[in-house]
Amino acid sequence: MKQFKFLLICIAISSCNNQEKNSASFVVPDKIENDSPTQFEILESNQTDITFQNDVEETVLYNYFNFMHLYMGAGQAIADFNNDGLQDIYFVSNLLEDHLYLNKGNLKFEDITEKSGITKKANIFSTGVTVVDINSDGLMDIYLCRSGPFKTGDPKLSNQLFINNGDLSFTEKAKEYGLDDKSHSTQALFLDYDADGDLDLYLVNTPVDFNYIQKVEDRELIE
Repeated sequence: MKQFKFLLICIAISSCNNQEKNSASFVVPDKIENDSPTQFEILESNQTDITFQNDVEETVLYNYFNFMHLYMGAGQAIADFNNDGLQDIYFVSNLLEDHLYLNKGNLKFEDITEKSGITKKANIFSTGVTVVDINSDGLMDIYLCRSGPFKTGDPKLSNQLFINNGDLSFTEKAKEYGLDDKSHSTQALFLDYDADGDLDLYLVNTPVDFNYIQKVEDRELIE
């Protein structure tokens, strides 16, 4: 009996010691010492001259209940559009004007949107951007996807293809290239799918049943 009690005491002491060791191994230090520099640094707009904002304002036409993708964002594309060895930035605005920033070096950028010739019509909702050298001339072109609370096939859904002219100006030629798709696309991927040496297009489309309210048949008030 005494031997049995002694055994229980030993087991209890051993269990307590193990619990202390286990709990000690999971102690989180109050501060992690790390002398290595941080991986990223935030640069303010007054340092880079990038002032782009994707402002979204709800209206009778564009609101979450009428178009559930209103706040999905449209992203940006980074490419060397003038082949100077510096990466430029194309920002996409869902509802307002897109912006093209030329990299001047040392993380300073110039807004060249106006002189680039890239324009967007009113009531156009951009959803994504892809850069591609579509005509193999060594210059990166820009392909923009469109969506919105419109019926499939509506001209407002036409995707746009801006061909790089080589002088930091662009010309819209989606229809000429057969790429003015009107099927509520959100993103595009160019690849040589059939290995024939030509670029093909994989277009990602969104389901069109994104209207949470009764559809408005008479849209004269929003045209």
